[in-house]
Amino acid sequence: MNLCSVNRAVTELERGLLERVKHWQPCFDWIPRPMACGQKYFLILFSGHRRFADIASWMEWQGDVCPISIDLAIDQKYGSILDDALWRQLIVARKVVGAHAAPPCETYTLARWLEVLDGPAPRPLRDMLSPWGKDELTIQEVMQCFVGTQLIMKALALIVLTYCYGGSFTLEHPKGAEGREGRWRIWESAMVNQLLLAADVKRVDFVQGPLGQPFAKPTSMLTGRLMDFAQELFKQYQPGWRPTSGWEEEKARPTPHVCAK
Repeated sequence: MNLCSVNRAVTELERGLLERVKHWQPCFDWIPRPMACGQKYFLILFSGHRRFADIASWMEWQGDVCPISIDLAIDQKYGSILDDALWRQLIVARKVVGAHAAPPCETYTLARWLEVLDGPAPRPLRDMLSPWGKDELTIQEVMQCFVGTQLIMKALALIVLTYCYGGSFTLEHPKGAEGREGRWRIWESAMVNQLLLAADVKRVDFVQGPLGQPFAKPTSMLTGRLMDFAQELFKQYQPGWRPTSGWEEEKARPTPHVCAK
């Protein structure tokens, strides 16, 4: 039987896009236009629950731009990134000055490659040969891959649309293993590499430890129209910070019962 595989179809698309990236030439016909007058918005995709001093809080304190937190944890209807008609209308109307996305890394995380001695662990669902889903997956794993692919594609579509209509964007995801031992990450994808061909799109690699995390947590951020992002980010580093534990050690460490200062 000749069965259709969504994972293999997307992988073929990936290879075709990579070939396009190799032969890309810049186009100088696009003329920048200013943002619309009136109220401006900033989209925060996959925002999670609201937290004190999160991105939305800082924007509300400044009062210039209205942040919109989009996540199912906030609202089952308007929190769905897949139902994006309203957000697209705002973007096309040039009312969205920027967007930030941190898609779930459930099917992309390096934690799936860790060896667990005391029980079964979720296995890797993607690798360098089959970045959008391996062939020998169970039905549940295929569904996990499909949802993960759907969410990352939708996030890329919205931030690219924001960029095309004059806004800035950031896309946050773990730095990953840079292809070592076949471990694939979204930074190898053709979509991201094609975006990086633009002069004002950059990828910034950093660790979150010096920014207040208890362990290093290597992270990458794709940025568009934010040329000073790296300089401003590294200004916030704590001088002399050194990692005190690895990710595995930190996850295994019990939480101390002390009062927060």
